Amino acid sequence: MKKTTILFILALSVVSIGFGQKKSHDEIKALKTAFITQQLELTSSEAEKFWPVYNSYDSEIHKLRKEYRDHVKTAFEGDMDTVSQQDAAEILQHIKQHREKENRLETQLESDLVKQLGAKRVLKLKKAEYDFKMQLLKKYRGRKK
Repeated sequence: MKKTTILFILALSVVSIGFGQKKSHDEIKALKTAFITQQLELTSSEAEKFWPVYNSYDSEIHKLRKEYRDHVKTAFEGDMDTVSQQDAAEILQHIKQHREKENRLETQLESDLVKQLGAKRVLKLKKAEYDFKMQLLKKYRGRKK
């Protein structure tokens, strides 16, 4: 527990020092890792098993979301009034397929982690992810003002 607290404080310090600058993905990821590790109270051996699984799925989900953003951005850059019914239907189908892929990945991650950590800790993970996102948004909004 002391290691995770120290890791969390160290990661928070790294991010806090450079908060006025553009946040790199790696800094935010380090802070998220420390936060989740602390919230789940992972032991060293649990963390060694948990993080490779979590990071693998997280990477896939991140890649899917980027593809989705790129596709939607391209689709929405044009004038919506000029989009044909067929093109609109194809865009909607792509959006639906993306959501289904993302849901399948998240469901598989949850299933794999329940086997590893148990349902209660997976629920704690969901809460930790949500809390981390809210803290990040709160800090970001506070710095913009």
